[in-house]
Amino acid sequence: MMLIIRPVRYIFFILTLSFLLTACGGSSNSGSSNSISNPVTTVNNPPVSNAGKDLIVKANQTVYLDGSGSYDPEGDSLTYLWSVISSPGGAQAQISNVNITSPAFTATLIGSYILQLSVSDGVNAAVADSVRVEVVNQQPVTDAGDDKKIYLGQDVTLDASASYDADNDELGYEWELVSQPSESNFVLSVADKVAESFTFTPDVLGLYQFSLTVNDGIVYGETAQVTVYVNKKITILDYQVIDAEYSKSLNKIIMVATAPNRLFVYDPVTNNQTEVDLPLVPNNVSVSPDGLFAAVGHNAWVSYVDLSAGVLNKTLAVSCDASDTVLAGNGYIYISPTEDQWERLRAINIATGEESQHTGDLIYDKTKIKLHPAGLVIYGANNGLSPSDLEKYAITGAVPEYLYDSPYHGDYDFCGDLWMSEDGLRIFTRCGNVFRSSAVRNQDMIYNGSLDQLTGIQHLSHSSASGKVVVIPRDNYWWYEDEGDTGDTELQIYDYQYLAFEKRLPLSNFIVADKGYQAHGRFVFHSADGSQYFVIVQADEESGMLKDYGVITY
Repeated sequence: MMLIIRPVRYIFFILTLSFLLTACGGSSNSGSSNSISNPVTTVNNPPVSNAGKDLIVKANQTVYLDGSGSYDPEGDSLTYLWSVISSPGGAQAQISNVNITSPAFTATLIGSYILQLSVSDGVNAAVADSVRVEVVNQQPVTDAGDDKKIYLGQDVTLDASASYDADNDELGYEWELVSQPSESNFVLSVADKVAESFTFTPDVLGLYQFSLTVNDGIVYGETAQVTVYVNKKITILDYQVIDAEYSKSLNKIIMVATAPNRLFVYDPVTNNQTEVDLPLVPNNVSVSPDGLFAAVGHNAWVSYVDLSAGVLNKTLAVSCDASDTVLAGNGYIYISPTEDQWERLRAINIATGEESQHTGDLIYDKTKIKLHPAGLVIYGANNGLSPSDLEKYAITGAVPEYLYDSPYHGDYDFCGDLWMSEDGLRIFTRCGNVFRSSAVRNQDMIYNGSLDQLTGIQHLSHSSASGKVVVIPRDNYWWYEDEGDTGDTELQIYDYQYLAFEKRLPLSNFIVADKGYQAHGRFVFHSADGSQYFVIVQADEESGMLKDYGVITY
């Protein structure tokens, strides 16, 4: 066996290591008075509040606040406390739960709300953070619709459905009847007052004005108004009226028209009519004193019509174009020529067709002629002369005779047309001046006053039964100023005895798809008993109506 002896340096290393371990306290005597203790210190930082981004919302809209951006540096759990710092005066602002991260918030009034969030980690409270909630609401827009124009007896619907709210809030409606005709008994029902739309039937003529306000539950829109114009019904005619007269015995209007050339016997009460074909274009029409026959003037011809039977009896030649025509009750038709400055009246014997011409002074072409109710004379109003004048012709014989003109020559205007009162005592001229009619010359065609509320006359009718004169006025009265007249949109009523003005009646509108077009009066007649007015009207040219003539009964 071999004995191995290690070097002395290894023994020295072992002894040295043992010594070091002993010196560093490696022994089991931990309670030695020479030991040293080092304590550990813990730091708690405050959390950070974050109330989220500013918000813009509508009134009564619920939104959720967001405090999720709050945090604690050490990651400790947080508690939350929300509060309202400021709000518009009187506002009711509610936070559903002030101690959660994202509570619901609702505000009732428009304006700015400042909300505050403070968080805590149980030891330290964070500096509060705030968020602005801007509550906005746009005013709703009120739309009551366009004005309505209807005939009496029609239903009309008022509709607020075009009103709107830019915030898409549900709307409430408040209708009010602002004004109505004094004779009307219409009452707006409770249900209609809050309806989006409603339908009603006006009970009398006139204007009905309504106001509408809408609200979105918060604010009201501006008030809007709508007017319902209730007009007399216009019965539309299928033709354009060239001339018209009235048959008192038939209680019907006699009219002539072209395209086709016809005479119409029209009942304004039933709207029924009889049509009589004419051989030529009609220029004018005259009804006999008994109301049973009519003469229609053409160019170089005159037609004779039986109104009761509704037939054309004959058409007779005449040596002029008919500017105006009178059918007298003496078996003759009288024609005023259209052309030649100085002319004579033609008299056509209905039975034989024989023509004669008046004796005495010549007359001017286009003279308007009217039969005196007694049937013995014709009065004429000349045209194209200055000063204008009235003339008188006797028709008691087979040949008419020029008698005399008025005593005035420039003192009063006559203006180229005339109408006789039903009793034959007065002559109404186109410019509104009134003259007496008499069999005695020095009392004949004497000035007797005027219809003082008008400038000129489009057409006129007098009724002895009613004691009234009804007039369609016009803005001008001269024979050469027929174009563009706008004064014919009403009736004027006068007392016959004193020529005193009584009232105006606006003419109705032609109604086309709820839109109204002004009616212009062309002819007016009293009913046989004087209780009604029958007015032939034409729609304003703006209407573009093809059938633009109609009849209104007042």
